[in-house]
Amino acid sequence: MTTYHPNGQEIATGAPFTEIRTTAETSGDLLDELWSALPPHLRIAAAVFTPRDLAGSSIRQTSRTRDHSPWGIT
Repeated sequence: MTTYHPNGQEIATGAPFTEIRTTAETSGDLLDELWSALPPHLRIAAAVFTPRDLAGSSIRQTSRTRDHSPWGIT
């Protein structure tokens, strides 16, 4: 899972990365598990990709309700 940390000038990916194991059987199950494990303030967008099947990706994002961006981007 990749997270981002903006500082007002740059956006950097979060570190360190953590390896996990799951019993999810489908990409949709994996996305459900990841999404529910995130704290609400980190539930911006998530995607699960299967090699050689980009069209079959599972994607979830929150609806836009108000601007939380330090740059005024919505």
